[in-house]
Amino acid sequence: MIWTDEHAANLKSYLETHTLPSGVGDRESACSIAAINLAIDGKLTDDIPDCMCEVLGSTIISLQDAIPDDMRNSARYRAMLQRAPGTGRDKEEERLEV
Repeated sequence: MIWTDEHAANLKSYLETHTLPSGVGDRESACSIAAINLAIDGKLTDDIPDCMCEVLGSTIISLQDAIPDDMRNSARYRAMLQRAPGTGRDKEEERLEV
């Protein structure tokens, strides 16, 4: 799965108009990973998408559940979140060969 400009625009729009809760949340207030999945295919799930590094995705899940609401909904966190997709596993086979 490839992270596209359309996905990025969907995520940016979502983050500009919704709050991020701890836990999965719902369509009106989805967690960090669920917001990314909503941007990709409209599905509310906290499964780490294929276009994201699994380690980074796991770290985001742990972090977003541990930090206070004001940090999770800060401009800085939201900017970081927009950089996470596209760090995917498409190079994993090549990495393992090294």
